[in-house]
Amino acid sequence: EMRLTIGFFLIVLGITPLLWNCATTIPPTGGPKDSLPPILQNSRPNNNATSYSQQEVTLAFDELVILKNAKEEISITPSPGKDVDFYAKKNQIIVRFKKPLESNSTYSISFRQSIQDITEGNPAEDLRLAFSTGPTIDSLRLYGTVSVYPSVTPGTKFTVAIYQADTFNIYKHSPVYFTKTDKSGRFTLYNLKPGRYVIYCFDDKNKNLKCDSQSERFGIYTDSIRLPEHKDSIRLTAVKLDSRP
Repeated sequence: EMRLTIGFFLIVLGITPLLWNCATTIPPTGGPKDSLPPILQNSRPNNNATSYSQQEVTLAFDELVILKNAKEEISITPSPGKDVDFYAKKNQIIVRFKKPLESNSTYSISFRQSIQDITEGNPAEDLRLAFSTGPTIDSLRLYGTVSVYPSVTPGTKFTVAIYQADTFNIYKHSPVYFTKTDKSGRFTLYNLKPGRYVIYCFDDKNKNLKCDSQSERFGIYTDSIRLPEHKDSIRLTAVKLDSRP
């Protein structure tokens, strides 16, 4: 009876029960899931820019972004050590160096999986930026794979580094040029100068950029490499071997 009374009252007011039912609020179903990664719109400096003298690098994307594990995921060569900060501000990522950059040097920044959109956490794909503080930019590279002995499985997230000085000690010194392998054990070192290099890899569990043979697997390429003559893929094999006296 109550429903009939309300219906009669609405008809008297000129409102049909059909329209009344149609006005019921329905919660939104939401739009399609965001599956696209952030796309870089512009950067300061531009990729492969020369004579750059600022202490800040800015990247602008087509959507809001966040940083995830920046200290671990982002690698800069030559390494500024701890004298660098990373910020996310709306659709921008900012890299700020605390000290002036080295003169006449080519810097390469690899962001890996660190930059993600704020909605679904989609990471920017294969994002890397290179620039030079001098009039020219170095463009040589070394690439290859890391496998783990004896299973020959890919060495995932291994640190791969190079050095030139004969006095360099992988157990005591931190490399200036380094990168990390991907899920398939692949790596690439970009923007290198011509010269002779020694290349090695290690599973940097304590994140101190030094090889600890007591607890970390490591491997050293048997021959030195001279650029630009060397053009082949490098295969590194990591082993567990305590090299202490």
